[in-house]
Amino acid sequence: MSNSAKPPQAVLDQIIGLYNQGELEQTVSLSESLAKQYPNALILYDILGAAYMGLKNTEKTIASYQKALQLNPNHTDAYNNMGMALYDQGRFNEAVESYQNAVKLEPDFADAHYNLGNALKQVGNLKQAIESYKASLAINPNDTEVILNCGNALKSYGKFDQAIEIYAQALKIDSNSTAAQTNMENAIEEQAEIDKDIADYARITKLEIGSAEMVSCSGTFFKARGYLDAAIDSYNQALKINPDYAEAHYNMGIALKDKGELDAAIDSYKQAIKIKPDYAEAYNNIGEILQEKGNLIAAMKIYQENIDQNPKSQNSYYGKGLCLYKIGKLEESLFYAKNALEIDPTNLTFIKFIQTIYSQNFLYLEECKYLNEEFIAIGGKHDLGFLVNEMINCFLLDYRVNIDKNVGLCLDLIKITDIKYTNYQFNNAYTRYIKNLTSKLPIVLNDNVGMIGHIGDSHCLSIAHHELKISGKIYRIQPLICFGLKSYHLGVQTENNYQSIVKQYMSVLPKKSIIFLSVGEIDCRFEEGILFTSRKKCRSVQEITEDTVQLYLSWISNLNLLHNHTIYIFNVPAPIKQLGMTLEQHEEVINVILLFNRYIKIYAEYYNFLIVNQYSETVDSDGSSNNKYHCDNRHLDCRILKIIERQVNQTFNVNK
Repeated sequence: MSNSAKPPQAVLDQIIGLYNQGELEQTVSLSESLAKQYPNALILYDILGAAYMGLKNTEKTIASYQKALQLNPNHTDAYNNMGMALYDQGRFNEAVESYQNAVKLEPDFADAHYNLGNALKQVGNLKQAIESYKASLAINPNDTEVILNCGNALKSYGKFDQAIEIYAQALKIDSNSTAAQTNMENAIEEQAEIDKDIADYARITKLEIGSAEMVSCSGTFFKARGYLDAAIDSYNQALKINPDYAEAHYNMGIALKDKGELDAAIDSYKQAIKIKPDYAEAYNNIGEILQEKGNLIAAMKIYQENIDQNPKSQNSYYGKGLCLYKIGKLEESLFYAKNALEIDPTNLTFIKFIQTIYSQNFLYLEECKYLNEEFIAIGGKHDLGFLVNEMINCFLLDYRVNIDKNVGLCLDLIKITDIKYTNYQFNNAYTRYIKNLTSKLPIVLNDNVGMIGHIGDSHCLSIAHHELKISGKIYRIQPLICFGLKSYHLGVQTENNYQSIVKQYMSVLPKKSIIFLSVGEIDCRFEEGILFTSRKKCRSVQEITEDTVQLYLSWISNLNLLHNHTIYIFNVPAPIKQLGMTLEQHEEVINVILLFNRYIKIYAEYYNFLIVNQYSETVDSDGSSNNKYHCDNRHLDCRILKIIERQVNQTFNVNK
């Protein structure tokens, strides 16, 4: 392997020449060959990404740009180009994320803003799509393609006057634009119809006499078209005519909520209930707002008031069950969820919610299976691994479970639900699940309790959800689990599911969070990892160990440039001799752990990481475990927490 980071310029010129001539397959062949000699040459992955995009090979396009971003996490073009490939695959949400990274790094990147607008439009977020188009036009105001797309989005959003204005802008630039002319005419026609209706309803609203119902109808018309201030004026006019018109108060509440005036919306709903004590929808809407504000106790109270008034209100049963679930009262949550389903037996939301509650207790395995069959029968789509994912959630929520038993049950669940899968499919399903899960993680538990993210395989479970006191503040340890994760997985050149999961975990946390990394135990086992690789490839253990650790921590360091987290690297604890292992084999394990931890210390210091030294606390005089902290042959138990807390407090201010 060459020591130079960049290939000779003459060779690069040859490759670029082939690309410019349209010889894309030759470009790929030569670039791939050169990348084996120069694996850290960023320009090669840029070329490969462009060439693969030209060949319509979107998977390899994405992989090329992912590699480029590993080498340079601030590579805006790579984010933009990868977004284009993801968009072509129909992976619009991922494309949105990639474009957002590009514009975050380079706010004046007009093309990325435009591409982001297109992706946002595809996921149904017209409001943000319009903002992205406008951001692009602020940088490049004469791009007619962006102008037209912005106009189309405005028209779809009901902003006809703004759409007409922007189509006119396009015609100033290109008076022969048929698309701009046609779209403008359509927008004018639709606007004229709306204006006529608005005028009619406005006249009704301003009548000093007439029915409150008629005036309220104008409010409903305005609200449906996004004219919230006009809608609120209409409801106020209706209430002047009839102050006891409960429906006007209720609809006023909806309009106020849509404006973001949550407290005022609650007041309007309460007025509706005061007039009509059994107004179920008003109760439910108050409950939803209170949940949104994080006031679960008050939300449960309002849901219960509605249940007392309306015993058949399935949405209040569901709402209260959801609140109880969020505060960890699973049995009570299940009671209310079942009541909701009893009232509405075909409600897919209720079924899935009960599945989620069941998944927190393996005693409900058969119930999960039954509900899953019901879910599919009434129109729900079987997402590979849904039940498996929910079962895995147990590990993330409760550190007291028996790990080996529950992994087995997860796999059994795949079998009993007749899911045909491969390891590849399962890993992809699991990766998607982790990404979904992390989007819902509590970043701050309350004003006084923060969160430490603990990334690792099963070794991160024993201290999950325990609390540490660091510099006077309480932190709860949130397990961010990635089953089977080795340091090797993070150091390899090719993007893989393990890297994707770790990236997601690190990105979901606020910048400058505390992260624990428990990676390395699997690497140091006799039957797999470093020793296995040494035997298979006839390379020295020392060489493989240093390469593994250096590449692992280098990858973490590059990733952390985006986040600036305070990272604690856990070294590997002293080993317990495994059943069936000879003394010589056990000594090999001891030796590789010593090497691994030595290089952890060297490279952690180099990359400015902090260390939790489990080894020094667990080792006996012969290099084996002192049996003070192991809960089984592989894992430490929560007694190690005191050690972790002490070490973290000693070093916490180092990177602050």
